[in-house]
Amino acid sequence: MVLSVKGEMSRLVYGVMGVLVVAVVVLTGLVGYLYGQGSQTATIITTVTTTQLTQMTTATTTTQTRVITVTNTSGNFTRFEKLEITSAYANSATEIVINVKNTGSADATITDIFINGKPLSGVGGSASPALGNGLSLPSGSSTTLTLSFTPGFTSGVTVDVKVHTASGTDYPKAVVIP
Repeated sequence: MVLSVKGEMSRLVYGVMGVLVVAVVVLTGLVGYLYGQGSQTATIITTVTTTQLTQMTTATTTTQTRVITVTNTSGNFTRFEKLEITSAYANSATEIVINVKNTGSADATITDIFINGKPLSGVGGSASPALGNGLSLPSGSSTTLTLSFTPGFTSGVTVDVKVHTASGTDYPKAVVIP
């Protein structure tokens, strides 16, 4: 009975220490973000000593030391992807033009365009420039995508266009076909 209580206590201590380590890592990143420093390094050392009774006659002491080093945490919190579709319009029933600007602080890669929830290639469409292995859009830059469709859309319908990036984010825009 004594051994199981000590075992539970040991697990509780490790659990609490795990939460504390995560809290310190998050706070280190937050401090780096708030002070705008390019690099932060935090070293966390935890030492846990447990004593267990073995066969009710001898005591065994075990010491564990864990070293966790976190480097460059502020960079992970300050760079982000953000695309803006500055304009989207249909020239005809077979062509849609999309102007996209990367207003985020990180580069973005456009990997696909979804039309009414389906991939561009799945609706008989193509993009120029071609998306192939992805279209890189550096921070602060813009691009114009021309989407061509065979067959075209019916006049007067609204088409849901989503620009999809490598990070898994979709940027939607509704376009009315003339």
